[in-house]
Amino acid sequence: MKKILMILLAVVLVLSACACGQNKSGTESSAAGSRTESQSEAGVKGTEHKYGRFSVLIPEGWSAVDLGDYQADYNAVIVKGAAEDFMTASQVSIIYNLPSELVVSSRGFYDDTKDEGEFDLGGRHWEAWSAAYEEMSFITAESSGEDGTVTVALQMLSADAEKLSLDDPDVQAIIESIVVVPTVEVEWITITDGVVTAKLQEVEGYQWDGNGEMVMNDVEADTELNGNVLTVTPHTGTGAFVEEMGLYNEDGSFSMGSAKISIRITDGKADAVYAGEMKIFDEPEAIEIDDFDFEDNVDYDYLTEVFSGAWVDDKNDLTLFIQKSEEEEHACQITIQSAEHQMSGVGVIQITEALMYEEMSIDGETVQTNGYFALDGDMLIWGHDDEVGVFEYVTIFTKLE
Repeated sequence: MKKILMILLAVVLVLSACACGQNKSGTESSAAGSRTESQSEAGVKGTEHKYGRFSVLIPEGWSAVDLGDYQADYNAVIVKGAAEDFMTASQVSIIYNLPSELVVSSRGFYDDTKDEGEFDLGGRHWEAWSAAYEEMSFITAESSGEDGTVTVALQMLSADAEKLSLDDPDVQAIIESIVVVPTVEVEWITITDGVVTAKLQEVEGYQWDGNGEMVMNDVEADTELNGNVLTVTPHTGTGAFVEEMGLYNEDGSFSMGSAKISIRITDGKADAVYAGEMKIFDEPEAIEIDDFDFEDNVDYDYLTEVFSGAWVDDKNDLTLFIQKSEEEEHACQITIQSAEHQMSGVGVIQITEALMYEEMSIDGETVQTNGYFALDGDMLIWGHDDEVGVFEYVTIFTKLE
């Protein structure tokens, strides 16, 4: 299973990023996209290829791959040579994720990785790393900014494949040429004088209701939902703002649709749409009603026993200690140690059978941060937000006997 997963990651790594609510409403794109003759600043000739939310140079002697139904709107696979050889030929894959999307580096999938340094190219700052699996090898450069996250992966799928390098003129020209174009025309979303108006479809007997908003980069904005019209008025900040809505019947037990908008805010004014998706269901969908007792569905004592003990992550030289909390019900005391750092806190067992926390003491300083420990067979997977910056935010522990 692991081998299959790694092969899939290698061949279509571009499709494996976590992308929430990819837009199908705006400009349609495909691997056959719009092409024009172009030349990089370094003098590499090729054609400009426009994908859903970015454009990139395809150097002479390289080919864009059309993955058909598996072609994500915002992603690219560029092969050195003929497109039909993409299963074996060396290639460059590009992933683009919206600012509103959770992005987890694929670095966590490999046992051994090597830092390949940092560099600035194409107006972006990149961090690079390399890895290998069996005969395959990879060099990946990742860049995150206010316009989203771009991941470029150089992939050599066999020991005999031509080696690619971040120093290759063609590779540098590809990276240098990537231009993110966030503005997408969505017919039911308009921006006027920095204010967003989203006109949602009306369905008799149902009403729209906002069920959550998310901001990035300390953006501040007010929202007002009047019938089927949502207004977002930004005030300060530069980043992204996301609003999700549902179309419910009067008692909220059935849903007839959903909508999500993601907008770009610059200096306190909306100036572009990252994504807009509205779905109206053919048939109403029942909403789960919270009418059962959580206490009767979770064996907390059993889970406390399973979580408790000493765990190790040899890859990152981490030791994890878990024991039942004496002060908080259904909770565990958590301590994570490395050669340089110590992290401790209390996690509460959830109905999802995960051990989750919202606050940790890191080297003696209390930090507000979210994380979880989830069991997968005999492995304990630890994931947490990457703002902590002390430990890798995706790692796997095994239990010490």
